[in-house]
Amino acid sequence: MKVRVGEIYIVQTFAAVEVHMKILSIDDEARGMYTGTLVRAEDVEALRKASIPYKKGESPETCVGFVYDSQIKGRVTNQTRRGNVVRRSKR
Repeated sequence: MKVRVGEIYIVQTFAAVEVHMKILSIDDEARGMYTGTLVRAEDVEALRKASIPYKKGESPETCVGFVYDSQIKGRVTNQTRRGNVVRRSKR
């Protein structure tokens, strides 16, 4: 999978918690090493429950860590589209 800076990915952490991380930089593309930050506040709480030493109510943007290729499960797609599906009739 081609990892891009600025994209959000589902990452399986070493604490066995799936989180959403935004890739900030590519450290070594040949070895599959990236720097990322958490995106959602509920991910910080899930990591706290898995005994990771984060403070309660900590901002997810301050939680920066390393991401490896083997941890990336997939890319998060934009799911904010709303509206009705309009189907054209066959004439």
